[in-house]
Amino acid sequence: RLNIGESGIGEKAIALTFDDGPSGYTEELLDGLALYDARATFFVIGSKAEKNPEIVKRAYEEGHLIGNHTYSHIDFYKSTLTEIEENITKGSAVIEEITGSKPLFLRAPYGNVSFIQLKQVEAFFIHWSTSTYDWFKEDEDYIYKRIMKEAKDGEIILMHDTREATVKAVLRAIPELQAQGFKHVKKNKLL
Repeated sequence: RLNIGESGIGEKAIALTFDDGPSGYTEELLDGLALYDARATFFVIGSKAEKNPEIVKRAYEEGHLIGNHTYSHIDFYKSTLTEIEENITKGSAVIEEITGSKPLFLRAPYGNVSFIQLKQVEAFFIHWSTSTYDWFKEDEDYIYKRIMKEAKDGEIILMHDTREATVKAVLRAIPELQAQGFKHVKKNKLL
């Protein structure tokens, strides 16, 4: 959950976070976020960012936070420390080359990171407090209902900008959340 108390944001803040992109749906999502003046955090995969640098650059220039989701989406539970560190470093280098800024935050693929790895890997890990399960059920109404049900002050909501249903659901939810007084924030404003 977000540390709202010291953020100066006030009440009812949530972080919309998107993993595994950029994809063919990310630009539609960025258009919608711009329309509603909402900010999000994108945990990008380095190999996909290399293929779509203009999307990552646009997201960064429009005020969204770009985080590292490794270069090739490796599973930390199935990888050596050396493999993990190399994958993180390579992902960070791609993001820095595109944005001109080294990413501060990392989300482990699948959320798989052990306590020992947290201690060994030099990175600021960001998890999530609730998931839309859009990776499990790619259905716009289902995802929309999950967002609305789970939207509480301080939530970090996990979604994927690789799914059309997710993009449509979140763009449907944002104006309703804003009408309820929620502020959509990017993670670095909350630490």
